[in-house]
Amino acid sequence: SSRYHMSTSAEYEEYVARYCVVKHSWKGKYMRVFCIGKNSIATINPGSIFKLTNKWDYVGGVVDIVPEGRADTEFTLITKKGNGTDTQTFSCLSHMERCEMLTDAQAYRLKFDLQWQHLFNKNNFTARKLSLIHI
Repeated sequence: SSRYHMSTSAEYEEYVARYCVVKHSWKGKYMRVFCIGKNSIATINPGSIFKLTNKWDYVGGVVDIVPEGRADTEFTLITKKGNGTDTQTFSCLSHMERCEMLTDAQAYRLKFDLQWQHLFNKNNFTARKLSLIHI
């Protein structure tokens, strides 16, 4: 679940990627900094001296993060809320930025997606790296 907190600059250091996004809500559309960390996802309000507005831990908070089909810049963050889920929609500034953000988030999928964890642990994937030689 999301919770509002005042934060210190030390909290921002844990985030490995940050993206300027537009959050879509019933209140309207407004700018946020979407932060991807090693243990959580957070949003920061850039208009209020960069205070943390929401934070969801991967374990127990994030359910999924998926591209939205309505526009090639939109994505949806699904989080746990009580016994159910909460869905939030955001827009990146470009479709390429959305691709980068979703790729960054997928690096932590093992921490929040139990079905994916099960498939990952059940299957053994072998890979072979091929080098391309220019003549």
